[in-house]
Amino acid sequence: MKYSNGKVFNKFSYPHINPKEEWIMQENHERILAIISKEVFDKVQETLENKVNRKNQKGLYTGVSEYAGLIYCGNCGAVYHSNCDNIRRFYNCMTKRRMGTKVCNNPNVSVKRLDEAIENSGIILREQREVKNFIQKLNSLVKALSYQYSNTDEKRANELKSKLEHLKDKKDKYTEMYSEGIIDKATLQNKVATVDKQIEETESIISTILGPNTSTLEEIKKIKETIAYFEKEEETMHRNANQPLDKEYIISRIDRIYVHEDGTLDINL
Repeated sequence: MKYSNGKVFNKFSYPHINPKEEWIMQENHERILAIISKEVFDKVQETLENKVNRKNQKGLYTGVSEYAGLIYCGNCGAVYHSNCDNIRRFYNCMTKRRMGTKVCNNPNVSVKRLDEAIENSGIILREQREVKNFIQKLNSLVKALSYQYSNTDEKRANELKSKLEHLKDKKDKYTEMYSEGIIDKATLQNKVATVDKQIEETESIISTILGPNTSTLEEIKKIKETIAYFEKEEETMHRNANQPLDKEYIISRIDRIYVHEDGTLDINL
């Protein structure tokens, strides 16, 4: 429980470190054998704490950066990793970092540049447009499904239902004839087998005609519920369009940020 991967549709959708009190500490774990004893480990920790360099590093950021896993190289496709030059934090291509500029020389991007880019991204307006387009597509789908439902051959289905009742009556009649001694058992079995086959075929045809009709109604209902949800979201977005957005919220809506050779950034929601 040291790290959280975040939650979908939540503003904390990127990895972050949980508070230490939430960590689950396990000693003598049976699947991970200790390389050194606990006594040696504690001694090393004590020594590190007493070193000057170690003390000077206290307070420096060592966790997961807020843009972790979001920035990608527009040249080679590799992910960008966080780096630091003195006090300036920036991101650079992992291929460039590992294999040098001869393999990939895509530009680095500073945290300041990233912050400015997402502030000016117009993300709320883009989301509004996308939600509006999505609602239009869903309404078109409802219209198409409603047309399909209204054009189902109900008349044909009702005719087959009448035929089905007639076949069942016919089967009962054969059984009655056998009980009255009009036909023998072998004749009864042959006739009933023939009627059972006709009943099965008729039921299958009725199911083919009416089955999609029932599922279509359910599908229309679900889509209308989805439309209602996104119409509410669109209304909320419209109210918040002129208000400054929380940085964590904006980052949570970003899928990827591509860094191109000329230094431009593409922010994909």
